[in-house]
Amino acid sequence: MKKLMISMLAMAAMVSCTNEIEAPDQPIVNENEPTPIEFGSSILGVQTKAAPGEKAEAFDVGEIMGITMYLGEIPTGASLGTPSKDNVSFTVGSDNKLSETATENKTMFWKRGSKHQFYAYYPRIADDTNDNYKRTAASGSDAEKITVKVPTTGETTDLLMGKLELTNVYDGTAPSPANIGFKHMLSKIKFVFKKDASYSGSANLTNISVELDKDSKVFDMVAQTGNVTSASKVTITKSSTYAIIENADGTIYSDWSPIVIPDASITKLSLTIDGQTLSTTSFGSLKFEEGKMTTLTITLTSSNIELTSSITAWADGGTAGNATVK
Repeated sequence: MKKLMISMLAMAAMVSCTNEIEAPDQPIVNENEPTPIEFGSSILGVQTKAAPGEKAEAFDVGEIMGITMYLGEIPTGASLGTPSKDNVSFTVGSDNKLSETATENKTMFWKRGSKHQFYAYYPRIADDTNDNYKRTAASGSDAEKITVKVPTTGETTDLLMGKLELTNVYDGTAPSPANIGFKHMLSKIKFVFKKDASYSGSANLTNISVELDKDSKVFDMVAQTGNVTSASKVTITKSSTYAIIENADGTIYSDWSPIVIPDASITKLSLTIDGQTLSTTSFGSLKFEEGKMTTLTITLTSSNIELTSSITAWADGGTAGNATVK
C-alpha cells in the first residue's frame, strides 16, 4: 500500500563529554533540558485530499495533526487509558516540518530511559462542534477513539491515521530516521461518465443519489481499526448541472467524489439524466474497502445506461462488479 510518510526527527542533539556536537547542524543542549519532539513531513506517492486523478505531494502549510504519546511498552489493557500526552496539536510549517502548535509551554518531549509509542491522526479535532467527526478521550482500558459519520452531502472528513512504536529506550539520541506511515481509514467513490455516439439525448445529469447500509465507524487510535456494528443507513445525494460529453475513454466527474465508510454496501444507486431517474440495486455485493477508491463508470448508449465498477486507488488491489440499468 502506498502510504503517506511522516519523518520524525529530534531537532536537538545532546552534547558528548568532549563537547562535540553529535549532529553539526543542531544546537548544543544541556543534558538536563527536555528535548522537544519535532517532525518533518512529506507525502510519498499517495492520493490524499486532492481531487480524483490528482496527487498532493505535501501537507499544506498550517494543517494540523493530533498526536498521542505513550511511555513504555506498546499499550495494552489498563495502560490504554493512560497516555502520557494525548491529542497534542502539531502544525505544518513553511519548511514542511511539524512542530508543536504551541510556541511556548510545549508539552511533548523525549524522556531519557523510556520507550516512546506514538499514535497520530489527521485532521486534528479541537472541539466537539462537528457531529460527523468526533473524538473520545482514552479512559479505563480503552484507547482514544475517532468517530466518523457520513453526512447526507457525502462531504465526509477524510481521516488518516498512522503510528510509530519504538522498541528501544531513548538515551539522548532520537531515532533517525523514524517514520509514521499514514493511511486512509475511509473509502472514496469516483464517478466516470461515458457517452456513446448512439445516444440521442442531451445527456444532462441533474442528480446522483447513493443509498448506503452503513453511515459511521469508530476508529481505535492504538489498534487503528474500526467498528461499524452501530452504524445506520444513509442516503447521500448531489444535485448537479452537468452535460455528459461523447467520450469513449470516459470523463471523471470532478464535482463530487464522496467519502464513505469501509465495509459499507450500496443498497441503491439512482441517476437523473435527461429528466429520467434510473436506479439499480445490483451493487449489493460490492463493498467498499479501507484506503481504496471505487470507480463507478456510467455509459450512455442508444438502448440503455450501463454501469460498471472497479476498486483501485488509494492503495493497489481490489475487486470488480457490474450492473446494467435499462
